[in-house]
Amino acid sequence: MIYYYLIGSVILMLTGLIGVIIPAIPGIPLMAIVAILYNFFTGGLSSSTIVILLTITAISIIVDYFSGILGSRLAGASAKSTLLGIIGMLIFIGFVPPIGAIIGLFTGILIGELVFKKDAKKAIKAAGVSAISAITGILINVILALSFLVIFLVSAISNL
Repeated sequence: MIYYYLIGSVILMLTGLIGVIIPAIPGIPLMAIVAILYNFFTGGLSSSTIVILLTITAISIIVDYFSGILGSRLAGASAKSTLLGIIGMLIFIGFVPPIGAIIGLFTGILIGELVFKKDAKKAIKAAGVSAISAITGILINVILALSFLVIFLVSAISNL
């Protein structure tokens, strides 16, 4: 019976792994919920493993939230442009997943910088850096999600 829980958990975690790339699915937080439920039903994870998995989840949430926004601010984008980038990200995410969020962030910051600062060179730089930062955030989250999955599997299998 425990094998069914493990197989089901891995399938749901793979969905979470896809969610790291397609922002409409909550990715690593979904994986954390699955791990907690797996542990609740089987007791197959140690307390230290749960702490490690929840730490990875917290890091992932921070990376998700700050990657594109921090990049735009570091590149000199105004707060208004960053807000437009966030709005663009939310609008475009539904049209062209998974790259819609990056396109929306780029477009919003570019338009904001062109409107508020009227400097095309700085606008392109701010928008480009924010897009690169968002992509970097996705790559970091893919690594975190794979680490999460490996740690979960190693711990769950070793406790069978």
